Amino acid sequence: MKGEIRVNVLTLLLLSMASLVTEISLIRVFDVLFYPNISYMIITCSLFAYGLAGVYSVLKPMPIDGDLRNVFGKLSYLTAASVGLILPLVNLLPFDLNKLSTEALRQLAYFGGVYLALAMPFFLTGLIFSAVFTAFPKQIRSLYFWDLTGAALGSALVIPLISSVGPGGLLFFAAGLSLIASALFMNRKSWTVVVCVISLALFIVPIAYAPRYFDFKEHQGKRGVKLARERGIIEKTIWDPISKIDIINYGHLRYIAYDGGSQTSLFYPFDGDFQTLRENLPYKLTDHFWQRGVLVSHYLKEGSHPNVLVIGSAGGQEIKAALMYGAQHVDGVEMVGAVVRLGKNEYSNYIGGLFRNPLVSVYIGEGRSFLQSSNMKYDIIQIFSNHTSSSVATGTGAIATNYLQTSEAYREYFSHLTENGVLHINHFYYPRMITTAALAWSQMGRSDFEKHVVVYENDQDETLPTLLIKMQPWSTDELERVKQFFASDFPGEDIKYTLVIDPLSTENNSIPPSYFSGSLPPDAIQSSASQIEPATDDRPYFNLYEKTLNPFKNGAIQDMKHIFANSPQGLVTLYMTGIVAIFYALVFIMVPLFFSFAGKQQWHNKFNSLFYFSCLGAGFIIIEFVFIQLFMHLVGSPLYTYSTVLFTMLLGAGIGSITSDHLKITPRIRWFVPFIGILLTITVLLAIYPIAGDIFLATSLATRITVVILFIFPVSFFLGMPFPLGILSLEREPKGSVAWAWGINGLFTVIGGLLGIVSSIQWGFRITLWIACAIYALAFLFFSRIRSAL
Repeated sequence: MKGEIRVNVLTLLLLSMASLVTEISLIRVFDVLFYPNISYMIITCSLFAYGLAGVYSVLKPMPIDGDLRNVFGKLSYLTAASVGLILPLVNLLPFDLNKLSTEALRQLAYFGGVYLALAMPFFLTGLIFSAVFTAFPKQIRSLYFWDLTGAALGSALVIPLISSVGPGGLLFFAAGLSLIASALFMNRKSWTVVVCVISLALFIVPIAYAPRYFDFKEHQGKRGVKLARERGIIEKTIWDPISKIDIINYGHLRYIAYDGGSQTSLFYPFDGDFQTLRENLPYKLTDHFWQRGVLVSHYLKEGSHPNVLVIGSAGGQEIKAALMYGAQHVDGVEMVGAVVRLGKNEYSNYIGGLFRNPLVSVYIGEGRSFLQSSNMKYDIIQIFSNHTSSSVATGTGAIATNYLQTSEAYREYFSHLTENGVLHINHFYYPRMITTAALAWSQMGRSDFEKHVVVYENDQDETLPTLLIKMQPWSTDELERVKQFFASDFPGEDIKYTLVIDPLSTENNSIPPSYFSGSLPPDAIQSSASQIEPATDDRPYFNLYEKTLNPFKNGAIQDMKHIFANSPQGLVTLYMTGIVAIFYALVFIMVPLFFSFAGKQQWHNKFNSLFYFSCLGAGFIIIEFVFIQLFMHLVGSPLYTYSTVLFTMLLGAGIGSITSDHLKITPRIRWFVPFIGILLTITVLLAIYPIAGDIFLATSLATRITVVILFIFPVSFFLGMPFPLGILSLEREPKGSVAWAWGINGLFTVIGGLLGIVSSIQWGFRITLWIACAIYALAFLFFSRIRSAL
């Protein structure tokens, strides 16, 4: 029996590793192939499949008195095969969201095939977990430890490997890990030899194939990437930990596509002659710059030799603009390291050596972290719509965190500007940018904000208006200079620019004066058809505009309709995804569970156990979701945040599970320790993090990740104890009750995920964490009733 248990824990570790590698890889893939709303489907799909596996185990339990090793070995082999089939099946089935309206039945059939391919590995893995927990309930704390530890290691494995092998290669690795688990389960010499050979090949082939990737095929066009792939004009593809980068050769320029075209930038050909470029600017604008909105702050400061900071330096057009108008020094900060390296190396000569210019320093990092670590004052701080499209850590669409557009971020910008410095931002929806900046302005003790703001819209790209905030009030001469710049004739640029916020004629402004006050009155919030409340670090959902599920119900928001139509930001998609997931979870998990043998039996603790495991599923996923969103601010990088949070939570929970055995925490004694520990550690985190987060934001990435781990680990340690405690309480309950509890837990993980999203949007992260604490307090109450009947 001891030998069998040893095999079980090692195989659980390997299968958990494979499962997390598969999940994170697919989230990144579907970010690229589609949009964040669809990548969110991977999370709900995996949770749903795990819950469904629990249902299947209840309805058709495995004979635990037989030779389970052979059964588990076959299931592990099938898991490996199902992981291996994901790439070819997704490439084979041409699912395209854009074609749903014209060929609905065909696209739904494709979607069904894709969904089945994605769900199968998680379902098979869930069957093994459920059966192992059922077969060895007394060893649940040890088994749970190895399960969670494997998942933690899997989440950490993605970061060092994704750049070299890509998500497709990571799926090879996941299949190899599952095959090794199969050999360990079966313990047959011939099968072990075969598995070792195949697994070794699965590990080596993606590495040997590098720098090329076994990649997923685009079936949906996003800004021309699919067509470029078909035409063979993609020069380079890099799976950076932040974003997938494709460099497309259009002859006259190089197009930088982030995440399959979700966002873009450009490498413009340039010979490095800034004087000639300045002299020929009216005729060469579109050969070197996206639009003249990129240039205006530099034009305003021409002759003053300003110090400039560009947050999101991308292809370098903002750096070029600054140098062309005589900047003394330019700092560029870019999160996607691959783009920086391309600009410094392969494309350095192509772009005129911008990133190697002696007046330029380009850093790989996050803008706010860079500012926090610097005492430098800048004459211009510029941000040109550089926000990452990756959702692996930030959420999906409407729930994507945007820590560059919060009141705390604007305070950081203002504090790093010189006495007459300019903050220059091109980003969509300027009314909310203004209310958010106004809050920061008032928090710094400043007044008359309306006299410091200029906004220009253009009729060709309404999603990128030009916002200029000057630390001193605009003078007549300064504003006239800006007006002349936007009114000038630039051959080749057929764009009309309109002044919509005028600091010297405020009566003509397009938004009410209350938007500039820093304290929006309730009637202004109520009368607005879209979200105008300032975004904060506690509620950093700047991209969420809708106030209802019908964002176009009145005329006031019609001007924003093109944004909603062309970007998956909306609550509608988010809520529909969540509601559909919950509906199917209820139909395919809850209903069968109640008609299973364990579900139909009348046992004393049945309903208390139902509510207990429901609370654990909902509470854990809410805390996980909030931690990912909350610590994104400190870590900065989406993938690093996601991996750090998952690694720490899973490993911490695993250690908590196995430690609870040594601490003699059982359903009879010391059972209350986990619940008190959860409440205390979250309370301490909420008290300390706001201060500590700001302090450590200025440190290195490694230090920031270490700080996040230290914050998360104590909470996670106690989070790992309640689930095995509940399983131990089922020892004398009807056959199948463990699998029944696993299914209930999985169902409410899906429900809790949506609850956490809605709560954080509505009330912020702090209140959402208190809600999670309340859920664990309810779990404490239900378990006290369970143990009283033991």
